[in-house]
Amino acid sequence: MILDLLIILMSLLTLSSIWIIIRGPGSLDRLQGLAVFSSKITMLIVLFSLRFEQSYLSDIAIVASLLGFIGIVMITRYIRQGGAL
Repeated sequence: MILDLLIILMSLLTLSSIWIIIRGPGSLDRLQGLAVFSSKITMLIVLFSLRFEQSYLSDIAIVASLLGFIGIVMITRYIRQGGAL
């Protein structure tokens, strides 16, 4: 019951971070929104893992967090070299 409510709440918060990515006033705001989105997706995967008792989803959550981190670093380097989003 509580996990279901947490999944719904985290989904709504994920939608709010998508809004920040789309409507952010600047590149850094969008980058921050992407970082928040990545962490919320990882939390959602972990909650699904707990809710449905599927341990392999924990491995997927680890991979998702690593890919999110690498993506944020690559986009940051791109912006620092003069690129624009």
